[in-house]
Order: sequence, then C-alpha cells, then structure tokens
Amino acid sequence: MAVVLDTNVLISATFWPGASNHITLLAIEQKIRCFTSPEIMDEYSFILDRDFKQTKSEIEAKVSKVLSFHEVVNPGRRLEIVKDDPADNKIIEAALEAHADFIVTGDKHLLKIGEYNRIRIVTPKNFLDEITNLL
Repeated sequence: MAVVLDTNVLISATFWPGASNHITLLAIEQKIRCFTSPEIMDEYSFILDRDFKQTKSEIEAKVSKVLSFHEVVNPGRRLEIVKDDPADNKIIEAALEAHADFIVTGDKHLLKIGEYNRIRIVTPKNFLDEITNLL
C-alpha cells in the first residue's frame, strides 16, 4: 500500500504520540510504503525552522530520519487542483507520481477533495481505521 504523508502529518509524528506517529511506525516496519517529494521535505524543513526553532543539525537529523522510511519521487507535472491553497498541490503531485493509494493529511483543503484520481484523501485516524484489518 502506497501512501503520501502531508507535511502536517510528518510534523505531528515528529513531536507528538498519536495516529500520525503510529503511521510512521508502520512505514518503519515496512507494513506500508511511504513516499515524499523534495517539495514536501523542503516544507517540512521550513516548518521545523520557523515554527519549532530547530537548529540546522536538528533539522538535518529529522529530515534524515523521515527519509529513512520514505521513497522520494520527483513529480513531473504541476497541478492546479487545490484552488484555496495552491501550495497543497505538491501533495497530490507526489501521490500521483508515486501511484499512491492514500494521501494522509489533516489539511482541510485536501480533505475537502476526498479522492482524486483514485487516491483516497483521509485523516491519520481514518487511515488507521481503514487499514487495521488489512495489515
């Protein structure tokens, strides 16, 4: 099962226990395949710096950890699906490139879409509820 985790899920998993953290553990255990893109990782680094005042070495360590259980894709096309927040399009672009089954996010703009090109867009809790029986 291929999954793209939105930046907000990565941040939640980095700092707090809960559904997002559980999903990253599933990826580390290779029960799911997680994908990311350079754009998602750039945003993750930026938020670690801006909102969490992480040092350069702390950011590098966190990025390295995330990359240890993600495959990196380089989306070849730019989309304009999310009109209210165009920066969110990078998540859908990565999911399409990865042939993902799910986008896991807490972002209201993405959740409002619900599904795009057979990629389900769900919250971390809903993702765990849906896949529990499949693992």
